[in-house]
Amino acid sequence: MKEYLVGPSASLFAADLSGAYLTNANVHGTQLRQANLAGATLTGIKSGGIVVGEAGTPPTLPANWQVIDGHLIGPYAQLHEAVLTNADLTGVYLSFVNQTGATSTGVTGAAKYNTATMLPAGFDPQ
Repeated sequence: MKEYLVGPSASLFAADLSGAYLTNANVHGTQLRQANLAGATLTGIKSGGIVVGEAGTPPTLPANWQVIDGHLIGPYAQLHEAVLTNADLTGVYLSFVNQTGATSTGVTGAAKYNTATMLPAGFDPQ
């Protein structure tokens, strides 16, 4: 089994992180092109500036997770300082996500959320 150093600005190009436990990890600015995170635990993950590379080479992510505007977005993600501009959140799972303090400009689409989702002040999910 390979070992990886995971943190801000890490190069995880083609890394096999399937099943990894990345709870509360900070992966801001990380290179994830062709990385495999299938089955990884991403609860509380902090991100932004994620590099996924050219079309056709995105990372493999756990169910209900996506990379949008450089952020790993899925259940229990930490997006409290995220800047989402013109992002399409159609079908994105925001259950238990912390988005307080996030900047969401021109965001469209119907995301899936619950009463535990913390939305930015003044943000109307309708």
